[in-house]
Amino acid sequence: MPANIDPNAQITGFLNYYFKIKAPKYAVMLKGPWGSGKTWFIEEQLKHLPTDQRTLYVSLYGVSSKSEIEDQFFEQLHPILAHKGTKVAGKILKGALKATLKIDLDNDGKSDGSVSVGVPDVNVADLLKNSKGGLNLIFDDVERCEIPHSQLFGYINYFVEHDQTRVVLLANEDEIIAKERRSAPAESQTKDEIQYLRVREKLIGKTFEVHPDLPRALSKFLEEVSDGDAKKALERERSLVADLHACSGYRNLRHLRQAVLDFDRLVGEIDATTRIEEMLRGILATFLVYTFEIRSGSLRADEIRTVDSWLALMKEDSRDVARELSQKYPPLKALDSVLPSELWARIMDTGLLDGEAIRAAVRQSKFVAKQDERPDWLQLWDAFSMEDVALSKLLAKAENRLRSCEYTVLGELMHIAGAMIGLSSIGVYATPARHIAKLALANVDQLPSEQLLSDEDDGLRRGSWAGRIFHGADRPEFKQFQAAVDKKQARAKVESYADKADQLLQALMRKDPSAFAGSIAWSNSGGGPLASEPILVKIEPKSFVQAIEVLSGSELAQIGLAFKRRYEGNRSELASERRWLNAVAKQLAPWRHQKGTLSGFYLRLLRQEVTRAAQGFSLTTVKKKLVSEDSEL
Repeated sequence: MPANIDPNAQITGFLNYYFKIKAPKYAVMLKGPWGSGKTWFIEEQLKHLPTDQRTLYVSLYGVSSKSEIEDQFFEQLHPILAHKGTKVAGKILKGALKATLKIDLDNDGKSDGSVSVGVPDVNVADLLKNSKGGLNLIFDDVERCEIPHSQLFGYINYFVEHDQTRVVLLANEDEIIAKERRSAPAESQTKDEIQYLRVREKLIGKTFEVHPDLPRALSKFLEEVSDGDAKKALERERSLVADLHACSGYRNLRHLRQAVLDFDRLVGEIDATTRIEEMLRGILATFLVYTFEIRSGSLRADEIRTVDSWLALMKEDSRDVARELSQKYPPLKALDSVLPSELWARIMDTGLLDGEAIRAAVRQSKFVAKQDERPDWLQLWDAFSMEDVALSKLLAKAENRLRSCEYTVLGELMHIAGAMIGLSSIGVYATPARHIAKLALANVDQLPSEQLLSDEDDGLRRGSWAGRIFHGADRPEFKQFQAAVDKKQARAKVESYADKADQLLQALMRKDPSAFAGSIAWSNSGGGPLASEPILVKIEPKSFVQAIEVLSGSELAQIGLAFKRRYEGNRSELASERRWLNAVAKQLAPWRHQKGTLSGFYLRLLRQEVTRAAQGFSLTTVKKKLVSEDSEL
């Protein structure tokens, strides 16, 4: 449908006629799926009503009694009295108002029950006061009302039968019928549907299906976009937005609005100098498609991780999400999503934006970085988009660099190994996968401990690095390589304990208990970097006690709280610290009976906390932990 044609023009024309009828004696239903724009459509129509008409708008979402409906009437008729700050005044005036407007001001619901609906307590004549043009009642979210629809329609019919009253219902009728079927016995489901239709026909004289008015809706959404470049991109790509929305088949404008606002946020995280039009087009299209599919329940956020994986190309039983989406949304085939699938999955799952990761991905994209400037691992990661000659040269270069142990960043090395192993396993690369794994492991052996334990490598255990999953991770050769890397990292971590323990002791000696506590303990915001590491065994108990016995009472309180939080739940990974805890408790024994000072009081409390932590570990747990550590190393 052309962008300049209003898909709901005929409905608008009828409503203009309907709102002029003095006593229509029937209601109008506007139906459509959730998010199709029914509420927005009727709100636009109400803006053009004659000024002498009164309109009351009721949301039936979760409503279970007529008193809840009439409470909404009261709030719109008497906004000052309905305000929570004037409840007392409302109660005082209850008697005076009850005669003309019979609404339960106490909101206790006793007279109505949970779902009982009968004659309205509202005096319709009172609703019509000061309204020469009559009354319009709009009932939204009909399908989400908890009152049985036969009772609800009977209640609304009292208003329809009154002169000068016009009623419009907004509903997802398909959901109403589905709900009736689900709640009815299997043998009478068809009959129940007919019963609903029979009840509705007594009330509703005209039914229209509202179609999403995407051009106008998008213009409305654009008013909420704050980033100038994001707004320009959306204006520029109106036809793309319309195409993808139509391809989705969901007709949901709410989902479109969410994608537009999220796109606005994401563009705000991109450096202004790298906001290339074609790149923003790919990001916008990806955001739209993922939002449509996830919000409709057709795609899980974690499934996005496989979009740029080679698994679907290598395994027939793998779900090829990329192929499914490109078939459903043809415009996607010519676009680049820019961000890696791992990063997209996180964005769509949590709604959080990692600005640093987003900017890094943009800098590494084909729109910003020249091909020969992109690192080997990133070029190999995109191997399936390369020409044969270029890929052959790149693989030869990467193998030579592996032989020379030139790769010094563990994440890059694992990407290279994974890609080469994956390509070898499908016959694209001649060197055997086991040989590649051996070469890669030789590179790992050359890495210093600090590189093995770099914070950037935290994602390695989750099968990704720099926001991109490892290709070839399902191959046995890569799994063996990964296991060897894990073992080397575990050994390097243990070897680093002595230096880190000395740093903790130095923090105590310079009277900085916050640095000590923040490193070893858990808190509401997460754990310190050493909260799960049995590092305290590397601190000599006597030196520890000598460092803390000169601290003030408040400083000792921080230490005690840190120990409490560190050992809550008897964490098995810290079981090897049991002996150390007992040794510290023994060193603190002289303060067991000492009184007269606040610091002595806190030292006694600390001894109790240390003793309690030691007792929390059974001897069996400690032995199992020690045996496990020996086998790992």
